[in-house]
Amino acid sequence: MNNELIHPYLFPLLYKSLWVVGAGTLFIILMGLIRRTDTATYKNDWLRLYVMIGIGYILIICGAFGAWGLLLPAIVIAFLGWQELIRCIETKYGSVTLFRLYPILGTLSILGGLTSSSSDVFLGIGLAAWSAITIPMIITRRPVPMHAMLTVGLGTVLIGVPLTHLLLLVQLDYGAFAFLIILINCHDGFAVGFGRLLGKHLMCPHISPKKTYEGAIGAIAICLIVGYAVRFLIPSWELWQVLAGSTLIGILALLGDLVASSLKREANIKDFSKTLPGMGGILDRFDGLLFIAPIFYAFVRFSLKV
Repeated sequence: MNNELIHPYLFPLLYKSLWVVGAGTLFIILMGLIRRTDTATYKNDWLRLYVMIGIGYILIICGAFGAWGLLLPAIVIAFLGWQELIRCIETKYGSVTLFRLYPILGTLSILGGLTSSSSDVFLGIGLAAWSAITIPMIITRRPVPMHAMLTVGLGTVLIGVPLTHLLLLVQLDYGAFAFLIILINCHDGFAVGFGRLLGKHLMCPHISPKKTYEGAIGAIAICLIVGYAVRFLIPSWELWQVLAGSTLIGILALLGDLVASSLKREANIKDFSKTLPGMGGILDRFDGLLFIAPIFYAFVRFSLKV
């Protein structure tokens, strides 16, 4: 943890990250020249790039002020993410009792991440989950539909626990937090690019019809390259830890994307919402980050002890 108001890594990081932005820009230009995509797709690629860059910089800058600085973006992600998840489940299984209550309680559950105590974290998450199950039952005096109860569990695992650990991570090691944000953005962008340029072999066509092995391998390779390039963020790590952490991010980002795609295929929807231009909803954009956060936090804790 760092006691300064703004973490000293912030300004060097913003300067050194410009080459990543440049690489993404050149990659989109290259895709346009090689694939000769239509105008609408090309414009969407540029829009997607700058939305990703903007969100990445917001998280990195807010995280430099610690957990309290990151709290507002985390609250926005939690509230909108819960709304999208509930709409997705309602599309498939019908209305959720008192559905407006769940995003509020789900958002409050992440406040335990402002402390560094694991007991506070799980107490906050547990209280929010129990309240979300019992309050509708008490108010309506009717059985709570089983799919509503399962929504609480799924939302806790996919949204509450990850965001809580993201707040814990930025307190534990801001450099590792920034490392994660940079790599997850690179993975998401280059996975699409490599898939479009080189993709021939579909990975899981019944889950994600456009995801290819070539795109996945290319994205993991980019994670390794970028992870090595920004290793100054985690100076205490050995090379094997940098490479292991980069590979872990690449693999888990892929799995998180597949989990989100599986939910959308089951509900027969294309995107969770239209909140982010060119990218869909909050869960479309943050699926990989949310899936990774608790495991990467554990990896960082382990790395600090090695």
